[in-house]
Amino acid sequence: MPGQGGGGGGGRRGGLAACGAVSKGGAGGGSGGAGGCGGRGGRGGENGYPTIGIIALHAKLTVRDSVIMTLEAGQGGDGGEPERGGKGGRGQLGGAVGDGTWSCRGGNGGLGGDGGYGGPGRGGDSIGIAYLDEDQLTLENVTYELGPPGKGGTSWDWSGTMVTGEDGIVVETLRFPE
Repeated sequence: MPGQGGGGGGGRRGGLAACGAVSKGGAGGGSGGAGGCGGRGGRGGENGYPTIGIIALHAKLTVRDSVIMTLEAGQGGDGGEPERGGKGGRGQLGGAVGDGTWSCRGGNGGLGGDGGYGGPGRGGDSIGIAYLDEDQLTLENVTYELGPPGKGGTSWDWSGTMVTGEDGIVVETLRFPE
């Protein structure tokens, strides 16, 4: 949303007469231009894709004498770049003094502030078995060879300091919340 324009400048003295007396004021200066719109913030980085060996949703699952393997999980997305602030509005013309001269034009509005960078995405998880029902899962002599989790994405804060998203985790089993 644009800012409010500034008030007009003061008029110069003299120049108009009313009833034989010299006035002490003149036409006011033009209104200042509105400030520019602020830039939009960058889009947030997406979370990395997980890698999951087995998913069991409302199913009875028994795993015996097995090796469960996963690949490398996906990296979190980087935060998007911000949009630049918009240009300010033009100042308006001043008023007419009456003797053919004009008061000063108002100043132009300032640039709107730049938006911020989008936040970084979290890295993906590496999960051996993801399940929903605790009483439906039976594991006997199971080993895991799990790939690495994804690294968090990167972005920058208002001061220019690099910010990194949280890395994913490695877990053998993970129960989904209901």
